[in-house]
Amino acid sequence: MRHNTTISLIFKIEFISIKNRFVPVHTRKKYIGNGCEDVFLVSVKDMRERFIERKFVEAVKKKGGFAPKFVSPGLDGMPDRIVLFPIGKIAFVELKAPGEIMRPLQVRRKRQLEELGFSVYCVDDVSQIDGVIKEIGGDAR
Repeated sequence: MRHNTTISLIFKIEFISIKNRFVPVHTRKKYIGNGCEDVFLVSVKDMRERFIERKFVEAVKKKGGFAPKFVSPGLDGMPDRIVLFPIGKIAFVELKAPGEIMRPLQVRRKRQLEELGFSVYCVDDVSQIDGVIKEIGGDAR
């Protein structure tokens, strides 16, 4: 016997106070049937990291490059983005929330890539973006 279940998703943004600053926290409430409720929170850290990542990708694009998400199944600890610029300029970039550092496995992967001759950067602040892009070669056309 089949049961019809209604599923609706409601998205809203709530603000919480952290150190006297209001920070958005996305919540998603899922209502199944009559009243069963699950609440999923996206952490503030994730929001800040995504903001930096989005700004980084936009900046690379403005300089004529491309920064696709780098996914390596079966090989954990690889950087978040591979950055490609004209004239064969390639680098890897790990993006972190402000003040966050790379995990030990990520540091090991960074060393492995650098031993192969690749540049690897860790960006945890929007102010670092222009310098990293310039160092990779984003100003060459």
